[in-house]
Amino acid sequence: MGVTTGLATVGTGRKRLTALLAGVALVASAAVAAPAGAADAQPAAVTASITIASAVSKSATGCKDIVYKVNLSGLDPNEYYSLSSKIAYGSATVNGYAASTLVNGANRVEAFVCSSTLKAGAYRVFATIKAGGTTVATAAPKSFKLKVKPVWTSLSGSGVVGGAGTIRGSLSPSIDVSGKVVKVYFKKAGASTYKALGSTRVNSSGSFTWKWSKAAVGSMYVKLFGNTYVSTVKSPTMAIKRTS
Repeated sequence: MGVTTGLATVGTGRKRLTALLAGVALVASAAVAAPAGAADAQPAAVTASITIASAVSKSATGCKDIVYKVNLSGLDPNEYYSLSSKIAYGSATVNGYAASTLVNGANRVEAFVCSSTLKAGAYRVFATIKAGGTTVATAAPKSFKLKVKPVWTSLSGSGVVGGAGTIRGSLSPSIDVSGKVVKVYFKKAGASTYKALGSTRVNSSGSFTWKWSKAAVGSMYVKLFGNTYVSTVKSPTMAIKRTS
């Protein structure tokens, strides 16, 4: 009886020891697993979006920057990111460049547009963010209207009072006024209202010529008729005088 009891006691002690060691192993295993889980954490995803006005004006002469913003989040401060961006209308494109190093938040982007090379119309903005040559974010394209208000660069007339005359004029930018209709308005000396005399179209160089069958003394102006993207513009008033 005593021996049996002793063996039972020893056996019970081993069971307790085994259970205790198992508990230590379990705790140790849990303690090691925690850092491994932290190491597996993934960095926040980079997101990008574009902000631009619904309508943007380009210069009628010369060049200017079209400005928009690329909004970013999730950038790692220890990583270098690059921007690939452009504005596009059909096959016509102009690249946009970040004004400074990309940061989380709004980033100013500039696309240098010249009046004579990029036609007014319906454009879209595109932007892609890369890190180490790998694309990490692509913004949804954003649409906007590129508009222009043409300017008159010349207007003149010649002819014989009571006989044939010619009205010549030109506008800029030629890329936007080409093919547009211009209408000539005339008011006789002493009259109170202008009347439309006729119309013609602007050629590819931005110029037009209109023939007057019976010139008269008075005042005249010409109006170019635009569309959604090109403003309608009226010329300065030109006095028609007898010179001899």
